[in-house]
Amino acid sequence: MLPPTAFNDGPPVTPRPSATVLLIRDGNPWEVLMVQRPGGADFAPGAYVFPGGAVSDEDRASGDELRAAAVRELFEEAGIVIERDALAIFARWITPARLRRRFDTRFYLAMMPEGQSVRPQPGEIVDWLWLAPTQALQRADITLVYATRAVLESVADAPDAPSLLARARELREVPVVEPRLVQTASGWEIVRD
Repeated sequence: MLPPTAFNDGPPVTPRPSATVLLIRDGNPWEVLMVQRPGGADFAPGAYVFPGGAVSDEDRASGDELRAAAVRELFEEAGIVIERDALAIFARWITPARLRRRFDTRFYLAMMPEGQSVRPQPGEIVDWLWLAPTQALQRADITLVYATRAVLESVADAPDAPSLLARARELREVPVVEPRLVQTASGWEIVRD
């Protein structure tokens, strides 16, 4: 359920361009890096998400602001350095129009670079885990926001990390997901058609 403070009473807010990275590593099973947001964060406090965030002014100065944001956020949150060409876009999510905070987020996949390890940056994240998508979806002690859960569900069927990355690189058109809000007997919920 969404708290009443999540809603915008005026005209729709323009979504902020943002990017997030599913950093994956091969294994049996293959795993994705999940980071926990601080409890006082403006967006998704306490939830486990993928490293990412909004495009900044420095990202806009690059040739590809979304990939630049993905690379910068991965470094700022987890201390991982990757090249922009290591990223494979596989989804785009635009948050519902009635929300006060809206994002137009590109979801990228990237393999964990050899020789690097996660070095969480103070103030950015409070915890991190490597988990198979199916494990992340089943654990009751992990809070997932709607989009994170849906993205995990969309990749959980991949047999291994290289296959998932290849599937993303073969996409001719990136699917755009625009969930909407519906009022139910128990409150407002996010749904997809």
